[in-house]
Amino acid sequence: MDNQCKKLDLPDLPGGYSYPFTPNGKGNLIPAPPYHFCASEMIIRYQADPEQVKRFLPEPLKPSEVNPGGCILHVCSYVSRNGDDDLLVELPERCNYSECYLEIRANYRSLECKHFAYYWVNRDYSILRGMILGLPKKGGEISTTFEKVHLFHLNPNFPQFGENFRMGGVVSSHMEKLITASISLDRQITVDELDSEMRMPCRNLVCYPDAQMGYQDRAFRRIGHTNMDVWYGDIWKGKDEKVEYLPSIIEEHDLLKPRSITESYYMDYAFTTYGGIVDEVLK
Repeated sequence: MDNQCKKLDLPDLPGGYSYPFTPNGKGNLIPAPPYHFCASEMIIRYQADPEQVKRFLPEPLKPSEVNPGGCILHVCSYVSRNGDDDLLVELPERCNYSECYLEIRANYRSLECKHFAYYWVNRDYSILRGMILGLPKKGGEISTTFEKVHLFHLNPNFPQFGENFRMGGVVSSHMEKLITASISLDRQITVDELDSEMRMPCRNLVCYPDAQMGYQDRAFRRIGHTNMDVWYGDIWKGKDEKVEYLPSIIEEHDLLKPRSITESYYMDYAFTTYGGIVDEVLK
């Protein structure tokens, strides 16, 4: 990663990059990449039932040979922007959002990797952007302790951020509470102290279902990963983790509920996504 923003020579597409196509492309739900992000995350690594993890892996992904039950839960607060637009000032609602995602360990053609099993987010543009990149995003609501934690020092009646500070997150969708999670901060660490699994690439399934009458199969499938630069800020190791996956009428995330917790983190970081790289077109 060279940490330099890559200038892409993008074609001038009639109507713009994505639906809805409008004369000047202004009405597109998302513009073309690159996409720029800043984030705060609470992260919990844990072990699930390997047989259940296996059921979430699409072909040609196979169970990890190293950690077949490995899962990572991320609860996040994000800011995003594109290009040189000034939406951060003029329309901040278009830039600020929260999400939760669940990674599971996998193996792709003898390469150890991760795969996105679940993703909830509270903005429509993030859902479309994710699906184009192979991220299985759905609508959801995510509330966290840390979204405004930078203000807590102003009032001595609030818990103060630092060692032993406790934070939590709640994930819901369609008025169903799905996940609750919390950690306490233990100590600050460097990026080199993160477990190597944290920075392992994800192999994503990009899928466009067959919409023809007489449905036969998914019309287009490919496996890919994202090209990106990453910058890290403060990183904390966590302790005293608690996670609960609640049963749902329309979700199956609880099949991946924790059997045991490995470790946790809280971090600030940023990244720029330049687009997806196709590893394989599936027949």
